[in-house]
Amino acid sequence: MSEDARRRALMGALVERDLYRMLGVAPQAPAEEVSAAVARRREEVQAARIHPQERRVEAHWLDWAERVLADPALRAEYDGALAAEEARERAGQAAREQRRALEREVMRRRDEIARREEERAATHVQRPAAARGAAAPAPAKPRRAARATTPTRAVRLTRAREDAALVESAEEAITAMAAAAEVGDAEAVTALGERAVMLAGEVPTLLAVADAHRRVGDDEGAVHALRAATHLQPEPAADGSPWSAYAAALRRHGDLGAAREAAQHVVDARPGLGHAWATLGAILADLGDDEAAERALAEAVRLGPQRSAPLTRLRALRDRHQESGDAAGAARVDAHLRRLGVD
Repeated sequence: MSEDARRRALMGALVERDLYRMLGVAPQAPAEEVSAAVARRREEVQAARIHPQERRVEAHWLDWAERVLADPALRAEYDGALAAEEARERAGQAAREQRRALEREVMRRRDEIARREEERAATHVQRPAAARGAAAPAPAKPRRAARATTPTRAVRLTRAREDAALVESAEEAITAMAAAAEVGDAEAVTALGERAVMLAGEVPTLLAVADAHRRVGDDEGAVHALRAATHLQPEPAADGSPWSAYAAALRRHGDLGAAREAAQHVVDARPGLGHAWATLGAILADLGDDEAAERALAEAVRLGPQRSAPLTRLRALRDRHQESGDAAGAARVDAHLRRLGVD
């Protein structure tokens, strides 16, 4: 990883930690107030009844807080990164609200179209077949019901692509794609995903496409979309996207080697993400690298906030060690659990 990439990763980790909130000061606080807050927090950490490892981690973050916030240039860089992250969160929230509004509008239009079709069918009458004085038509012979045929996937996909071509915006395509995923329409998901990417081939679009493919059980489609997203964004964002989702999709697809590389990239760039460590631990366990899996899962439990899944997996590893007679492996996991303060 280049020095510039490491610097971005560090700033991302500090933004995720939120130094001002950690110290209990406002972002506009003067240097003297920040320095006093760091000293006060150090005293609190030393007095707290916590595990020595947790105390070292807290001290590590306080060292970085003191170093960054005491240096005007570094503090300005951090403030800029923090403001950019807050802006991204606001934009993401606005996009989610817009997507929900579009989804409601699409469903309203579909209901309106269905209603009109029902009215048209109810009012449709056949025109008379014979003019005045013409012989009455012979009674029609009963017709045998036609055998219902199910279109092939290729035909369904072609029809879905024809429909998707009428969509004029990426937002509308994403909304319709989400609705298709709800009902398990894999062909519509594929067609609308292609259309959305054609209209706006950006990382958020690709993430939405990948999620829709996941929901219909198309792991290959999810991997394809997320791989494209990682090409557009070589470094994980503050929440690990799109690399965390890429690692999980690769694992579901069975490509454990590539999944491990993707998950490792996330924890290298964002070491404070508990869910990234949990994903890495699960992949390592699938690969049979128990010791590395245990360390990763223990780190996921320590970081949180979602502790139950990695903790359950860690205990499952201990149970497996015990069942196989691996006393050393079971003791290793027990040591992790004791350090975490759980049994």
